[in-house]
Amino acid sequence: MIEFAGVTKQYGRGAPAVDDLSLVIPSSQTTVIVGPSGCGKTTTLRMINRMLEPTSGSIIWDDTPLTQIKKTVLRRQMGYVIQSGGLFPHRSVADNISTVPRLIGWDATKIRRRVGELMELTELAPELAARYPAELSGGQQQRVGVARALAADPHVLLMDEPFSAVDPVVRGGLQELVRGLQRDLRKTVVMITHDIDEAISMGDQVAILRRGGTLAQVGTPQELLEFPADDFVTSFVGRDRGYRSLGFTSSAPLRLSGVRTTRRPDAATFADPVIVLDETGRPVAWVDPDRPGGTLPLGVTFDPATDSLRQALDAALSSSFGKAVAVTGESGRYAGVVTADEVMRALAEHRQEVLGRRAEEEDAAQEASAEVGAWAPTSPELEQPDPPAEVEEPAPAAEAVERAQSAGQREAG
Repeated sequence: MIEFAGVTKQYGRGAPAVDDLSLVIPSSQTTVIVGPSGCGKTTTLRMINRMLEPTSGSIIWDDTPLTQIKKTVLRRQMGYVIQSGGLFPHRSVADNISTVPRLIGWDATKIRRRVGELMELTELAPELAARYPAELSGGQQQRVGVARALAADPHVLLMDEPFSAVDPVVRGGLQELVRGLQRDLRKTVVMITHDIDEAISMGDQVAILRRGGTLAQVGTPQELLEFPADDFVTSFVGRDRGYRSLGFTSSAPLRLSGVRTTRRPDAATFADPVIVLDETGRPVAWVDPDRPGGTLPLGVTFDPATDSLRQALDAALSSSFGKAVAVTGESGRYAGVVTADEVMRALAEHRQEVLGRRAEEEDAAQEASAEVGAWAPTSPELEQPDPPAEVEEPAPAAEAVERAQSAGQREAG
C-alpha cells in the first residue's frame, strides 16, 4: 500500500503543482489518477519513485517512508511505462525488455527465459525479439514498454498516459491487454490519464484531481458515476454517467422469461416472437413473422453470470423484438429473455438499495463520531469501549447468478 499524507509539491514561489494531497493507493489494485491539464498528475506519479521529492508531507510504502529507501533500490521494485514505450532506439526488443534484469545481475539463461515469457504475455511474436523500436508499430512499441516494466517482477507498476500516443483501435487492445495482465499478476498499478472513460474502464479506484493539484474525489468508478461529489466532478465524468454506471451493476438479479423456440424457422407459424436455435441449443436468429421461413437478426446476447446491466440493455436495444436474449456461460445455450423496461426496473431497485445502504453508513458514521466525542477517558485504567458489531455482508452475487441461470434454463426447457 502506498499512502500520500498531506503531500505538497511546489516549484519556486509559484502555486503548488500538488497541494496537500492525502490519498491511499491499495495494494494489488489499479488506481487511476485523472484530471485536466495542470492538475499535477505526472508530478504525483513521479514522486512515487522519487524522480521528484515532495516539498512537504510524506509518502509511505507499507509503513516505510520513501525517503528511507535508496532511490536505486526503490526504482528496481517499480516498473515504469511511459508514452510511446520510451524504448532505447539502439537496442533490440529483447535487449530493451531485459534492461532491469541485467542491471540487477540476472544470468543470461534466466534473462532469455524471462524475455520469452513476457513476449508471450504481451502477445509479441517471437520473431520481433531481434528487431529495433523503429521497426515496430506504435502498439508493438507500447507492448514492449509494458514487458520491460514487468521484466524484474516489480511490486508496483507506474503508467504515465501509456496509451495516449496510439489510435483508438490499438488503444482498446492495449487496455484489454493490461486488464488481462492485472487479473493474472495482481500488481499495485498507478496509472495517470486525462481520459475519464479510460480511467473508469481501467481503475479499481479512481482519483480525480482539480487544477492546482487538489483532490476532488476518490472512489470506485461506480461511486464516481453515481455519487459525484460536486459540480466539477459531475462535469468531468460526463453527462452520460447514468448509462455508463450500468456497466458496474450485475445483470444476475434480472428475472428472465421465455419465448417460443424452434430449430426450423420455415415451420414456425406463431404470431408471437420465436427464437431460432442451432443444433447445440444456441440462439442464432428471430423468426420473421412476415416472411415464411425468413429470419431477423438476433442482436447481441448477454450472460447473466458475468455481464452487466449495460450489456443486458444493449442486447435489448439491438434485438429485433426489443428483448435481450440471455445465454449460459461458455456453452452459449439459450436461457431466456428480458425487456429493456425490465432492465430499467432492476436498475431502479439496485439504486434504491444503494441509496439505503449509503444512508445507513452515513448515520452509523455520525453516531460513531458522536460516541467518540462523548467518550473522554480521564484515566488510562478506564476500560476501552467495545468495538462495533460486525455488519453482516450481503449474500454473494454468485447466488443470484445461479438463480437467474436456473430460471433461464427452466424457461428454455
